[in-house]
Amino acid sequence: MILHAIEIENFGRFVEPLRLGLEPGRLNLLTGPNGSGKSTVLAALAAAFVIPHRSSSDDIERWKPWGRDLAPRVAVEFTSGSERYRLSKTFTFSSRANARLERLEAGRFVPVCEADVVEERIPEFLGGRRREGVDARRRDWLIAGVLWARQNGLATLQAGSAVQDAVRASLGAQARGDGFNLILREVQRLYEADWTPTGRLARASNVTMLSAAEVQLRQQVEDLQNELRALEDLRRELHRLMEEAASLDSLFSAREGELSELAEQYKQMDQLLQQRKACVNERAGVEQEYKRLRLVLNTRSSHASRVQAAGRKRERAETALHRARARLQQAEEASRASRERLAAEIVGLEKEIRDQNAPPPHAMARLADLAAEQDRWKVQLESALLHAEFVPERDLRLEILQGDPQGALEVKAGEALRISGSPVIELRVPGLGSLRLSGPAQSAEEIRAKLAQVLQDWERGTAPYGTDSLKELQRRREKTDQLTLQLDRLRAEASRHDAGQSETALAVRDARAEVSQWEKTLRDAESELQQLEEERRQFQSDPLDDAQVRARMDELALRLRGVDQELDRLTDQLKAFPADLERRFADLKEETEGLRDQLQRTTQEQTRVELRLAARQGSASYSRLAEKEAELEQTRRQLAEAELRVNANKLLYQTLQEVLRDAEGQILPQLQQRATALYGCIAGGFANSITLDPGAWSPREVQPAVGGDAVSPERISGGEQEQLHLAVRLALADILTENEPFPVVLDDVLLATDAGRMERILELIEERKHRMQWLILTCHPERFEQLSDVKRIPVGSADAAA
Repeated sequence: MILHAIEIENFGRFVEPLRLGLEPGRLNLLTGPNGSGKSTVLAALAAAFVIPHRSSSDDIERWKPWGRDLAPRVAVEFTSGSERYRLSKTFTFSSRANARLERLEAGRFVPVCEADVVEERIPEFLGGRRREGVDARRRDWLIAGVLWARQNGLATLQAGSAVQDAVRASLGAQARGDGFNLILREVQRLYEADWTPTGRLARASNVTMLSAAEVQLRQQVEDLQNELRALEDLRRELHRLMEEAASLDSLFSAREGELSELAEQYKQMDQLLQQRKACVNERAGVEQEYKRLRLVLNTRSSHASRVQAAGRKRERAETALHRARARLQQAEEASRASRERLAAEIVGLEKEIRDQNAPPPHAMARLADLAAEQDRWKVQLESALLHAEFVPERDLRLEILQGDPQGALEVKAGEALRISGSPVIELRVPGLGSLRLSGPAQSAEEIRAKLAQVLQDWERGTAPYGTDSLKELQRRREKTDQLTLQLDRLRAEASRHDAGQSETALAVRDARAEVSQWEKTLRDAESELQQLEEERRQFQSDPLDDAQVRARMDELALRLRGVDQELDRLTDQLKAFPADLERRFADLKEETEGLRDQLQRTTQEQTRVELRLAARQGSASYSRLAEKEAELEQTRRQLAEAELRVNANKLLYQTLQEVLRDAEGQILPQLQQRATALYGCIAGGFANSITLDPGAWSPREVQPAVGGDAVSPERISGGEQEQLHLAVRLALADILTENEPFPVVLDDVLLATDAGRMERILELIEERKHRMQWLILTCHPERFEQLSDVKRIPVGSADAAA
């Protein structure tokens, strides 16, 4: 298969349609910065060939354009065999999803198939076989799982059974001669006439059709047998129901007589039970009234002492509460005084800090720098000037033409005159002549200007503080720092006080807790007194005094004795009845009603069976059963002969396949040798051998050339791991593209490979450029400059909005 073009729309960052043209026989280099959509192109290519169009899983959902509800679409133009095709898919997560396969005919693409039929054919283009049915969750990579490597996915080799079969077919071809292949094709034809590739009987097999016919005939025979058995079962059921109805009728009559006798006894016992229940209720009412009156007497006798105790409790609580409130007031006053003292001290320190008028630390540092700079410029100025000292022996008049001081001067005899200047000092003595002194060329005027600027900055910097003394300003700064430390300590103490953590604040908290405790005690005492007062009012509302209450209690006691005697009499009468009379009566009544219902149901069922029996008379035929049994026996003989033939074909086919597998037993070692040779070309002889996993064909161990035990791929460096997995894929690519080219796609999979080994990898790619199509996606195109005849395909910038 050769790719010619990829079209993408509404896929990832590509909202607008994008078409990328590819060429066979050249290396196609897809370049662009990070985030420009290179990996999206590979994802779209994989979606076209691997993901069914009706899929709604995350591997398509995540490629919907960001912030848009659009359907991803991808189309691929390619050549397979000698035909050019166009495969297009639209993923909409609904019934509008579609797949379409077109073939180039007479210069234009003509539809070949659509929807699920396209998905069934796609494996043919990836080195597999056409599949039956479509599962939207299925992913068949086939050859693409070996030759297409996603970013950070070089180690993820998907060498499934179809790919491994293709490799075996290529490497094991020498094990089959012409005669063997002729026999194998004939045996395979006979095998495939009856068996599917998965080893199941095909639908078109004669065994399958005879089996279906045998099952149908067997069902018909069973249906006829069941019909005849059902007729006999109905006759037997009708006879059973008639006997059961007669037995139930006799038993029901006997149970009705027994129930009538028990009903009379139960009626008498129920009357006695009702009388006994009335006595029990009466006794409970009398006993309750007796207990109430006794409670009244007891409560009246204890009420006065309870009132006195509650009163003493209230007095103690009031006294303690008064003392606690006084302590609380003292604690609150002490806390307020402490807080006010702290506030006053804080205000005083703040004022004292302001009165210091000290420069802030950064200003102080700036002033110190300015003072040092003044001294430095003064020293430089002094060194840049010429100095002359003139002492006349008599009074003179001088005129200083250049220097400081300048102008006409009167000088007394013996007095020294100091003249400074740069770069020349010139003076004239009338009547005597002129004197000119020259010195260094350094400009004193520039130094004076810089010194003047420093002095100006110094004056501006010291003006706010009322002094230009650096020592005074430093003293103020030190004093301010000391006062600030004291102020921070006082503020921290005030914060602890406000948070209730100071000694005075804790004292207030404890005092408030004590007040709350005594207030609760006082409320409890007053509540108890109110309750006792309520009890007293209830006593006063009772019309009976203590003597009347006692008399009433005596009457109730006599009444209780009378009720107990009546209960004893009724209990003795009830003992004459059987203990289980009520249960026996209920059980017999339930049994009688059950017999009536059962008799009624049996009679109804008997009527229904008679009707069904009349309807089935003549519907079943023993002659029809004999005909179907004979037909079934003939079909079974034919099925046995067909099974014997197809099983023999299967055994012959499996035997030849086993012989072929034995002959191809050296295929994996051959693949390991090829991978080892390619890895040696890349890594410069780093490894003696590579061992592949027998199932997945991915690298399992590497034997270093320097000796020692074999190591797993995870033990070698990241760059060597890249090169190892690439060598295995190249070995498989060499084999899979021997008869037909196929695109090899690499998405920035060699980021950890150094320049030297990269150069050897490019040589291997160059050698294979005409046997397989190459598509390399990279953000480092300079690494592939060594390759010749490269088609560069730029994609959009990373900041393009999608």
